Amino acid sequence: MARESFEDAGVAALMNKLFINIKVDREERPDLDQIYQSAHAMLTQRGGGWPLTMFLMPDQTPFFGGTYFPKTARQGMPGFIDLLPQIAAAYHGRRTEIEQQNEGLRAALAQTLPPAARDAAVSPHRSIPGCAN
Repeated sequence: MARESFEDAGVAALMNKLFINIKVDREERPDLDQIYQSAHAMLTQRGGGWPLTMFLMPDQTPFFGGTYFPKTARQGMPGFIDLLPQIAAAYHGRRTEIEQQNEGLRAALAQTLPPAARDAAVSPHRSIPGCAN
C-alpha cells in the first residue's frame, strides 16, 4: 500500500483532507501493533497482518480497519480512495453507534491483552503512549 496509495499525491491529499494520519512502525512500537492487531481481529472477525490501516476516534479507540486496500476497487475489495470518504461520513454521521461499539471493544481489549499491552490499551481517559493527543 505504501507505493500504491500512500505515496500517491491524490490519495495523500484525500487522506490529509479527511483525517489526521499517523504511521506507527510495528517494529518500533510492538505494543501498539498488538493493540491494533487485536482490535482489527475483534472488529472484522478476521486475522490481522500488514499493512494494517486503522481508523481511530479522538480518544484513540479504533473503529474501523483492514489489512490491505487496493488504491481502486478490484477483486471484490473496496478501493482505498472510495473507502476514505465513506469512513469519514460514518465518523461524522454515526458517532453514537461507533462510540457504543467502542465501549465493547475497549472492554474486550482490557480482558484479552496481556498485562504489558493492557497498560497501554486504549481507554476513554488515557491516550496511547507515543501518539499525540
